[in-house]
Amino acid sequence: GLLRGQVHDPKGAVLGSHCGSAGFFAPLTDLITFSRALVGTNLAGLLTEQTMAQLFSDQTRMVSPHLRGLGWKLVPNPATHRFLISHTGYTGTLLVLDRDHDRGLIMLTNRVHPRGKNNRYLDRRDQIIATYLREMGEN
Repeated sequence: GLLRGQVHDPKGAVLGSHCGSAGFFAPLTDLITFSRALVGTNLAGLLTEQTMAQLFSDQTRMVSPHLRGLGWKLVPNPATHRFLISHTGYTGTLLVLDRDHDRGLIMLTNRVHPRGKNNRYLDRRDQIIATYLREMGEN
């Protein structure tokens, strides 16, 4: 049925407060603040330059599309031949951060409303990322 005020992620619903994989539960303004602090000031100096470099470089030694930085999925930027970091959530949220150009993409959606079977959205989300990369490469 329709969920209101409850977790939409099935794993999160089962594990409750013990679920460490919960996605974005914050308003857009807070995500912008977090994103700017991460790429602009290394979270106010909390993270070292070495740690930041690990966020934006392959830590898995696996061939794409399984590229992973330290806690983030890596998105190759064809314009710079460097990586952006990204995180997606079960319900369709998306965060892409470009440290080199101090910009990003935040998308807060709910692909599982009103029903959980909306896999077509996942393909569209990939298209949105590709469009973002293409348009940012033209600027």
